[in-house]
Amino acid sequence: MDPDATPSEAGAVPTTMATELAWTGVSPTLTVPADEGHIASTVHYDGTFDQQIPISTSTAVAQGLATLAATPHVTGLEASIPYTMRVDYGSLVIGVDSEDQGVLDRVRAVIDTTAFADTTLHGSFGNGAKP
Repeated sequence: MDPDATPSEAGAVPTTMATELAWTGVSPTLTVPADEGHIASTVHYDGTFDQQIPISTSTAVAQGLATLAATPHVTGLEASIPYTMRVDYGSLVIGVDSEDQGVLDRVRAVIDTTAFADTTLHGSFGNGAKP
């Protein structure tokens, strides 16, 4: 993706790909490179495409990633969405550059405003410790 792609543009890519790749067993990955004001983000759509990716799902995922990519102290961002397209069954890996509980609480508060509010969270501090 282009680093300045909008969430609507980023969301359209996996939905369009799934339309063309249905029943082929591929697992596309979409990366939005870092740019001014946001870090890079990656989303993996895992499993056989036995259905299409709804535009509402892919746009919500892209919007959530864009929001988190612009969140202070977030240093890494990767999401996986299962073949069921249920975001809450997916996972979200977030790197945070601080061990301060206030920073972690603020990042968690941002997560709760996105499509990832109910996903399984994975993360680590800069020193590799798990939160």
